[in-house]
Amino acid sequence: MHDKPTFGELYESVKKRHSSILQLDADTIQRIEDELEKAKRTKNTFLWMASTLAVLFSIATYPFLLAKAYSFVVAWQKQLSAILYQRQFLDRHWVVWISSFLIFFAVPLLTIGFRTRVFRRLHEHPTLGLPFRLAGPENPVENIDGSKLEFIVYTVILHYILPLIPLLYCYSYRLLSKPILDSFIVLWLMAPMLLLASLPSILFLILLAVALVFIFKIDNLPSEKTPTTLIFYLVKLLHTLEELEELPISNNRTRSRLVNSIMRISNLMRRMYRDIAYSCGISQWSIQQMDQAADNFLSLAAWVYFPQPNTLENLRGRLCKYLNTFISGHYHDLPREEVSQFDVPSIAHQKRLGLRQFVTLLSLAAYMVLPVVAMATTVALFKIEIPSLLQPLLTIMYIIWVVLGLLSFADSLSPDVKDFLAEIVRSVVGRK
Repeated sequence: MHDKPTFGELYESVKKRHSSILQLDADTIQRIEDELEKAKRTKNTFLWMASTLAVLFSIATYPFLLAKAYSFVVAWQKQLSAILYQRQFLDRHWVVWISSFLIFFAVPLLTIGFRTRVFRRLHEHPTLGLPFRLAGPENPVENIDGSKLEFIVYTVILHYILPLIPLLYCYSYRLLSKPILDSFIVLWLMAPMLLLASLPSILFLILLAVALVFIFKIDNLPSEKTPTTLIFYLVKLLHTLEELEELPISNNRTRSRLVNSIMRISNLMRRMYRDIAYSCGISQWSIQQMDQAADNFLSLAAWVYFPQPNTLENLRGRLCKYLNTFISGHYHDLPREEVSQFDVPSIAHQKRLGLRQFVTLLSLAAYMVLPVVAMATTVALFKIEIPSLLQPLLTIMYIIWVVLGLLSFADSLSPDVKDFLAEIVRSVVGRK
């Protein structure tokens, strides 16, 4: 793993390409790097606290839940092994043999076909591609992306269920000893339990990240709202733009990264005086002026959304001017024209966004416990006993329910929460 470039390395890189950038001496670069390191240590303190709490919570809950799951699986294995003994049925219905083996080989073949473009070659074959061409003139799998997360989850679930077919024949005809088959079933059933037992830790980690970002403002520490931090993020954004030949038109990930960088710098400009200014009139005027400067900088995001032939070069030049302003400290040179093309989110609007994130988190918690509460209420009110044969099916359905909920919920998290959550995960697993 390569270390991230220092501020001095980033500055020298952009300085070589833009001679208009003001020169920083070695002492100033070292001072900026020291201030950035201090701010990083402050954030790392919260990161260490969050990582420690997440690990402690996992240590406290994961073995306990895993032990409970193992006890449930052992009892479940006896029921399942009895269900899989179907020798008389298989002897009377030979067609089941054909269909089951076709399914057993079809699932991995279909997966390989989607992942390796085998079906595309079959579609082009003059003879073997006839069934494909009868379905339509276009390749039916042309637009299927085998690397998509949804496709991967779908194929993993299919391949997980697939061993039931050989287990059916092994139990029915005693192809292997019963202790070996029983042990395999226990291991097979414990695989989803490893994921299910980690769900409380995952939910706790998400709750912790949301709390630190929106309650303790971990992404908006006083140590980050300084000219030094603004200089660093401007240099970093310039360095990112230097790696591009043109502004992204179809690459949503790159465009989102550029817009998030512009929004971060704009927010830091907006808050640079807000938390340290006094309540006098001149302080309020200074805050208003910096708000206007932040609005002007935020308008650069429109350049990324609607690029023209010379937009990239113009954007680099505008960023160089902003960088020189913060290096020299001549804040009166910041553009402060009235921005009327779009509505700038107000502080109240940002607070509503934070409240919306919190409500979304509560909705996720309600989503997770809804099946459990519904089942417990139904059993308590109507005195229903769930058959032991249905308990495995209900558990698998709940695991699928939870996984789909987490995948859907991940899209509603703000970029700040996602970034901090990723930092916590990297800290826990020991990756930089």
